[in-house]
Amino acid sequence: MGRGPVFRYGLALLSVGLATILSSLAAPIFGPTLSPFVFYYPVVIVAAWYGGLGPGVASVLAGLLAATYFFIEPRGALAIPAKVDLLHLTLFAFVGLVICRLTENLRQTLKKQQRTYQDLLISQNKISNILDSVQGCFFSLDEEDRFTHINEDSKEILPYPREALYGKSVWEAFPGWKDTEFETNLRKAADLKEGSEFEFSDVEKSRSYEIHIAPSSEGVSVHIYDITLRKEAENALSESEARFRMVADQAPVMVWMSGPDALCYYFNEPWLAFRGRTLRQEQGHGWTEGVHPDDRAACVDAYLGAFHAREDFRTEYRLLRADGRYRWVLETGRPRFTSDRRLLGYIGSAIDITDRKVAERRQEMEHKITQFLAKDLSTEELFDGILQTVCEGLGWAFGAYWEVSPEKEEIQCRRVWIRPPATYEPFRSAKMGLTLAPDVGLPGRIWSLGKAFWIHDLSLDPNFPNADLAIQSGLRSGFGFPIRLGDEILGVMEFFENRLEEPDPELLQSLELIGSEIGQYLERKKTEYDLKLAYDEMEKRVQQRTAQMALINETLKAEILERKRVEKEVLEISEKEQKRLGTHLHDDLCQDLTGIMILAKVLTQKMERRELPEAPEMKKIAELLDQSITQARDMARGFYPVELEGDSLMIALKDLASRTSTGYGVDCRFVCPKPILIDDNDLATHLYRIAQEAVRNSVKHGRAKKIDLSLIKQGSMMSLSVEDNGTGGAETQPGSGIGLHIMKYRARMINGVLDIKSGDDGGTVLTCSFSNPTPDSVLRTANPL
Repeated sequence: MGRGPVFRYGLALLSVGLATILSSLAAPIFGPTLSPFVFYYPVVIVAAWYGGLGPGVASVLAGLLAATYFFIEPRGALAIPAKVDLLHLTLFAFVGLVICRLTENLRQTLKKQQRTYQDLLISQNKISNILDSVQGCFFSLDEEDRFTHINEDSKEILPYPREALYGKSVWEAFPGWKDTEFETNLRKAADLKEGSEFEFSDVEKSRSYEIHIAPSSEGVSVHIYDITLRKEAENALSESEARFRMVADQAPVMVWMSGPDALCYYFNEPWLAFRGRTLRQEQGHGWTEGVHPDDRAACVDAYLGAFHAREDFRTEYRLLRADGRYRWVLETGRPRFTSDRRLLGYIGSAIDITDRKVAERRQEMEHKITQFLAKDLSTEELFDGILQTVCEGLGWAFGAYWEVSPEKEEIQCRRVWIRPPATYEPFRSAKMGLTLAPDVGLPGRIWSLGKAFWIHDLSLDPNFPNADLAIQSGLRSGFGFPIRLGDEILGVMEFFENRLEEPDPELLQSLELIGSEIGQYLERKKTEYDLKLAYDEMEKRVQQRTAQMALINETLKAEILERKRVEKEVLEISEKEQKRLGTHLHDDLCQDLTGIMILAKVLTQKMERRELPEAPEMKKIAELLDQSITQARDMARGFYPVELEGDSLMIALKDLASRTSTGYGVDCRFVCPKPILIDDNDLATHLYRIAQEAVRNSVKHGRAKKIDLSLIKQGSMMSLSVEDNGTGGAETQPGSGIGLHIMKYRARMINGVLDIKSGDDGGTVLTCSFSNPTPDSVLRTANPL
């Protein structure tokens, strides 16, 4: 604990007081020869040592005052002393201050040394703790190879406790390491001051160590780490990797491995054989040099994306083979983890899927060509599309279509397609419009042979016009196939590529089938064209015939209208004649008969008054005249049923049924479930005349005993029916009797249909069906209220 200022200054003043007492006691003994400052010098030293510079200076001042007051004449006063005494005081003050300064310097130096020593102890403790915390055996040796420090973990390697080894030589702990690599590196660190790191195997203990030796100011420091388990694991891993590589090198797929840095470090033998490169060339990013430029970015992105996501991936890309050809490969990869889910890298495999891709592209090519053939295209559009489809589907650069001339004497190039961005302009210009004879060039040979043909190397083919231009354009191989219709060759399609391609018989066979389909398409188009010409010619003739028919039709229409007009006039004359007869019967005959009947009744009354025997006979004559008048009036109503408007048709039909029942003794009924009003007199008259004629035929020719007359409305349709139980007759049979013709004519006049058929229980059913022409005015249902 530090001393406070009160203690330090109090100690200084107390020491001055004690020195003053000692001086007073010693003065009588030693006399004037004793300097009064003898006892004050130790006081200054004690005050400066224990109190510091301030208390030391305070002790000097206090000593000056005490000596002046008690020991210098005049004593007991603080007067100005004599020169000798003043010199003594000055000397004491100077020496005292020097003592204070020197003592303070010594005191501060000792404090610094003490702090330095404490810091050194702390540092040594920290270093010792650090060294003790080092895993493995760590120890320090002096220049004579004796132990100076040993850490706690050294007990796992050293044969004795570390306390027993301090001060002893390292060779007492490791006698078997004498004259080994360990001693060599130890001497190099001690003598040459060079550190070293190496692995060391203790054969006697069957242990492996990793040793680090470093020079130090006192000797050397040694760190020994037991790596026996790690070496065993590495050996096991090495054996496992050796087995894996043996299996991987014999696998039928290409295998690769990458580390946690995403860089590939292993490729199996099938991969290296496929690429024709060494492992060093493929390691890291070297393998990406073989990926097709168009696929490289997508391939790398798929791998790195899966790598960062720590998930499986699957991708397809083109990889350059040792023979300089790109092949399609299907690559799959999967991450590898330790037991604590630490990423070790990826392992993946790749298989050649070129054959599958070629098959898929060929199927897609055939499908697209089939789609072209299903469309309605011009010849130019068709062959441009097929040339492009075949070139893109097979990966070829140049395609041309040749057409056989109608005279079958030559074949001419009609269309050309080139894979961008190449132009092959000299070769293209030479091809367009070129004509060849049979057996000349690739198209001529295919035309003559009637089958597909393949040229492996154009430069070696003696029968190839413009071969120099093709070679200058970089074209190396070619093939073609015929477009045929049965045995007839219609044209040829040829294709070229800028690399040597081996003949593919399966492809040629497939393209020959496509050529037959194209030939059928061209024949179909030709047939459609001929049909179109024939159709146009027929259409022209039809239009001419239609114009003639229209003229005839107009003539027929005029004749029909004239016939209808005459028929209508005949009916109007008939109606007028019936009206005239009805009027004559009603106004003339009935009046005359009424007058005769009145005279007969008067005569009968006279004869009865005279009681003549002829009176009953005359009365009988009057009754007969009355009946004749009734019949004549009924007949007149039949000829002229007045105006049939509103509900008059229903009344007239009901009256017709009643008169038929009375006049012919037949059960005749009129049925109308719902009252119907007809405002058109012509329509009502035609219906009434049809019903009248049908009832007359049933009575006269069918000898019916029961007749049902009905007027029914069903939706927008109306029907007038006459059904009897008679035997039928000439007038009720289709095509016989003028009455039937008149009824059919009347039905047509009202846009109706007349139907006559046999009833379910015998007899005849006549029905006239017609539509409601104007529901709101002409034909309407009567309000029962």
